[in-house]
Amino acid sequence: MPLPVYGTLWVLIIGFVAVQMPQGFRGIAASIRSTDRDLEDSAVMLGARRSRAVAVITLPLLRVAVLSTFLLLLMLSMRELTVPLFPYTTDTEILSIAIYDQFENGGALREASATALVYCAIMFLLSYLPRRFGAGSVGNGA
Repeated sequence: MPLPVYGTLWVLIIGFVAVQMPQGFRGIAASIRSTDRDLEDSAVMLGARRSRAVAVITLPLLRVAVLSTFLLLLMLSMRELTVPLFPYTTDTEILSIAIYDQFENGGALREASATALVYCAIMFLLSYLPRRFGAGSVGNGA
């Protein structure tokens, strides 16, 4: 193979990107469509270059949408079992595969339950922290 990706983390990343790309595209595209192009055009008419207008005006407006889409895709990827089931190796085992492995192969219900509890704690943090810190930044900006 020209690029030796099998057995590495890259094959998992490629798989997750391929599966989650439509969902991410929808979130980002909706945010881009809701941003008015006249803001950039006004900056260009006042003398800014197009790249500067995008960097100063559009990207800050898209920051919340990009971060929330990234967190959504991260949480969806964490619960995904079908993508990493076939290309994973012992070096690239992820949390959902570890829980599945403990439950199916070893019958180690206690270990699988403890790992699932850690998994739930991570998912809780991924959903709670953005709400906690995001609500504070929106309230201060208004």
